[in-house]
Amino acid sequence: MPPENAPDKQSLIDYLQARLPEPVPIHQLGANSQVFVGGDPGEVVVHIIDQSIIVSVFAVEWETPYTPVMVPEEYAILNWYELSADRLQLRLDELIDSARRKRLSRYRTCERCGETKPPEHMHSDEVCQSCAEEHLGIVH
Repeated sequence: MPPENAPDKQSLIDYLQARLPEPVPIHQLGANSQVFVGGDPGEVVVHIIDQSIIVSVFAVEWETPYTPVMVPEEYAILNWYELSADRLQLRLDELIDSARRKRLSRYRTCERCGETKPPEHMHSDEVCQSCAEEHLGIVH
């Protein structure tokens, strides 16, 4: 049985849109399934399925050299319907912050251009893809 002050789904959606790093596109995957991707480049992915929330770390795999595909790394699952609105927001804050820190810890600074980039834009731990192409003759 849900707590007396359990959040309704629209309140949860509004909260996630306000709480996740901007921009926050929403992808509707069915009648009861929404995916929120926070940040550009992506940092945190939150998937609402019926009464569950999956918080994931944003990640990318390259299907082809020109086709990145989002493959979120599942971080935690909550049954939002069983928590009070206050408890849910507190728990989501913790999980979103933690998943975001994990994602940002993977960023690297290119030794050639000095720019900090997400891992999917790095050729190696030291050189970004752009510099690898420009200075090392690498073709992606």
